[in-house]
Amino acid sequence: MKYPYLFFVLFLLLMPFCVGCNKKVGVHGKVSFSDGKPLDLGIVCFQGDKFVYRGMIQLDGTFQMMTQKQADGVEPGTYKVFITGATRGKPLLPNVKFNSDAAPPDDEPPIPLIDERFTSPATSEITCTVTKGMTLPFEIKVEYPQK
Repeated sequence: MKYPYLFFVLFLLLMPFCVGCNKKVGVHGKVSFSDGKPLDLGIVCFQGDKFVYRGMIQLDGTFQMMTQKQADGVEPGTYKVFITGATRGKPLLPNVKFNSDAAPPDDEPPIPLIDERFTSPATSEITCTVTKGMTLPFEIKVEYPQK
């Protein structure tokens, strides 16, 4: 072989193009009720075979999906979509301590903001297929809790 390093140099030059073939897709959207009011608290979760991607819901109902850092995207695939932490009356993380007298007592039950079927991948009927050319924003419609 006349130029043994030629293949190595070509490999290094072409490698970035191959790595870019399986990039994550930036998924963002909005969670709202049927009356148009945004859900202003909770975490949107996309459950796949290997990972659960998440996006914190903002006060206006918007979210951006992430894996390790804010808005770094989701691998292409089909996911079950559910929402956690959409309650008032208790902190999102059970071990969080408040330094305020306004903190709810530990025995006060949380008040759900959405119907409980949207809070589990087993009962939520919402799915999302993430593709490179998907239409965004991804709209999620939820219902108020059943009384």
